[in-house]
Amino acid sequence: MFLIFAGISLPSMAQTAVTEHQTKIIVTPRQATVNLMQIKDDYFPKLQYMEMPRPGIVTEEDNAEMQAAKARIHPDPDATLPEYKQGSTLKSPVRVRDFEGNGYDGGVPDDNHIAISDSGRIVSVMNSSLNIYDTMGNVVKTVSLDAFSQSLGLTEGKYDPKVLYDPDMDRFIAVCLAGQDDQHTFAIIAFSQTNNPTGKWNLYKINGNPFKDTTWSDFPIIAVGKNELFLTLNAVQDNKTWQAGFRQSYIWQIDKTSGYKGDSLLTKLHSGIAYNGVNIRNICPVKGGSDLVGPQTYFISDKDFSNKTDSIFLLNISSTLSDPNSKLSISLLHSISGIYGIAPDAFQPTSTKVVRKLQTNDARVLDAFIENNTIQFVGNSVTAAGKAGAMHGIITNVSSSPSVTLHILGDTLEYGYPSIAYAGIKAGDDDALILVDHTSDTTYPGNSAIFYKSGSYSSAKRLFNGKTFTDISAPVERWGDYSEVQRKYNQPGKAWAAGYYGRIVGSGLNKLPGNATRISEIQSPFLPLPLGINPVQATINNMSVYPDPATVYTPLSVTFNNELEQYYSFRIYDMQGKIVADLLDDKVKEGKNMFTFSTYPLKPGVYTLSIKSDKEVVSKKFVVE
Repeated sequence: MFLIFAGISLPSMAQTAVTEHQTKIIVTPRQATVNLMQIKDDYFPKLQYMEMPRPGIVTEEDNAEMQAAKARIHPDPDATLPEYKQGSTLKSPVRVRDFEGNGYDGGVPDDNHIAISDSGRIVSVMNSSLNIYDTMGNVVKTVSLDAFSQSLGLTEGKYDPKVLYDPDMDRFIAVCLAGQDDQHTFAIIAFSQTNNPTGKWNLYKINGNPFKDTTWSDFPIIAVGKNELFLTLNAVQDNKTWQAGFRQSYIWQIDKTSGYKGDSLLTKLHSGIAYNGVNIRNICPVKGGSDLVGPQTYFISDKDFSNKTDSIFLLNISSTLSDPNSKLSISLLHSISGIYGIAPDAFQPTSTKVVRKLQTNDARVLDAFIENNTIQFVGNSVTAAGKAGAMHGIITNVSSSPSVTLHILGDTLEYGYPSIAYAGIKAGDDDALILVDHTSDTTYPGNSAIFYKSGSYSSAKRLFNGKTFTDISAPVERWGDYSEVQRKYNQPGKAWAAGYYGRIVGSGLNKLPGNATRISEIQSPFLPLPLGINPVQATINNMSVYPDPATVYTPLSVTFNNELEQYYSFRIYDMQGKIVADLLDDKVKEGKNMFTFSTYPLKPGVYTLSIKSDKEVVSKKFVVE
């Protein structure tokens, strides 16, 4: 089910010119090239400091602000009842296929990201590898981020990879970071020379400490427009966590054509991005929906450490980096419906001795697109029930009088690290595919997809269920900093996703419950089903009854896995096939379910429990003594 946070807030917008805003033109020569197919020796080096929940932490006090906010989380007594909008008429996304992606390499978190070209070449990245696949899941090439960028001469560890496909230029762009202190901090930017990612790439490095102070750059977000690449970064103080050490966010505005050609890279650095004197944190560039954006570009940010707020920042760069009249403006929007807040850490299946959780970090905006003058964006949030969920925001009338509404998506599962892709069949549609990582105290970590259209949400389609909990370094494991779903530009309504799931890694004595990547092709429910995809192939399975035999004083519990959400009827029959009791007609969610009923009205004997849908009937015998 989806939980909609209801909040009383007044629609308003306050726009300000950013007086602290500064720009700086920086020209960066191409430092190197790399041909992926020529990479032979690759040791996949990875250093992970197992005692720290995040590189850079010095003391637990550094993490105090975020942990204090999480400690204040509780179910909201003022929230309205859940709004059961999903699944009534809107069908779930269709999973066309899925296959194993980048494997566990000793590092955490996964940090999954993916791009697919019009010709079907897939680039999937995670900490700390870059894999190339075809659409059938065949691995074409695997390289470490270190080997990929080795010709730059940077010995610092590589992390936080991102990748995208530029449909206008039929090329790929990849970004990752190197180093974590003011003397060793770089953003590596790679442009493919052709539409074949196994070929040559142009490599550039930009200084993560452009003002030569005591900060380094963290957490990249990228988006490509008609003319430019946008890269946002956070400046973090040396020897501090990303929570306590934040100083400001940068926007790098980059001429993409020079990157593809291998010429010197023309860039414009935006700094001092503040609203009423307070630096805005974690800025997300807004990508195009049915088409790339430009020359103006929008960005979204929020108050990511708040427990309960309706505030959203809408930023705008009005033109290209070469336009001397280009301006940066910021509008503070207040949601006319809905609020969000920092999410608690999400539960994994636990034992009586160990409570296992997955980190959700803060409530920053993680992904966004614009279509038909409307921006849709997603991020982590707490639900009204005090669980980890996903925020889906919608800003209408963006260019004139923007207005924002917020929905918090929750379920019996907990959600984290959502991503969003345009899923319209034609230009102007508001359809979207939302990818979420999922988990719960009874469900191993996996990933799901939700379809949105015209104010309604589908039920979550489980793309892949995890095989185990994750237990690599601590009871509260790193879950990831992001996942990704990217539309297939020349196939409207289709997208490819890379998400996190729990799996056993290693072998023999070195086995451990780790994590890996699952890559899925998904599509709008409004598209025809591909050949070989049967919408009714899912069935109830793994059905068990307890206790058996049962006494007349003991409730009977039936557990089962359901692969397709639909309505079922539950009936009891005697051995002559006569209906004894018509127990329930209700919608059964996809996944693991339990149905319980009293045997008190039944006489001792043998019975059959029937679970029937429009497509199938499954049954299980049980005995009452």
